[in-house]
Amino acid sequence: MVGFLLPTRQDGAITVTDNWDTLGMRSTRSNQVKITGAFVPEDLILCEFGDFIGNWIVAQAHIAWGGYTGCYLGVAEAMAEWLQEALGTRKAKGLDQPMGYHPTVSSAMGHIAAQVEAARLMMYHAAWEADENSGPSIATCAAFLRAKLMIGTAIHTIVTIGTTAGGLNSLMRERGYELMLRDAMTGPIMPPNALACAEMAGLISMGLDPGQAPTLRPAS
Repeated sequence: MVGFLLPTRQDGAITVTDNWDTLGMRSTRSNQVKITGAFVPEDLILCEFGDFIGNWIVAQAHIAWGGYTGCYLGVAEAMAEWLQEALGTRKAKGLDQPMGYHPTVSSAMGHIAAQVEAARLMMYHAAWEADENSGPSIATCAAFLRAKLMIGTAIHTIVTIGTTAGGLNSLMRERGYELMLRDAMTGPIMPPNALACAEMAGLISMGLDPGQAPTLRPAS
């Protein structure tokens, strides 16, 4: 794998397709880029390494993908706070108590509160592992994998039972929850996705090397 900066003024070598029409995180603008025959001068080559799993996913977990994991924690926390405020104060027509008193609603919010708090503490632990305890290491990578998996789990709970409890009112765009809902949907998908996080965290927990796990056969 080679990391580099690419000079863009190369006619015919770089084609950008404006196709970033996604459910969430629309402002990131990660359009499709096709590079054919482009030239990169040697002074713009940043790094070269062969072991992608070991040298990037593991050793640089806190930089490569750990940072935006915290962004999704923030989205999950904001969604939980929105639901807590809305369901803790809103009264349905003809009723004298807030909707949050209904057992199904309070139960849903209990699950959400517990999972969001667990995700927050796991994210803080991963940051501590990187900054204070292990530095770039397999232990730090495992901590971020578990944190990202827990955040994805919390988001799934909010998106399903939380939004159901919030009702149609939560989907009105003017209320703000709907935007967070769309952005949150990309959290478990952003690499390493939730399935990859679970796979790698499981391997590391057994003392196994993620770099030795089966992969798809490369094209010939």
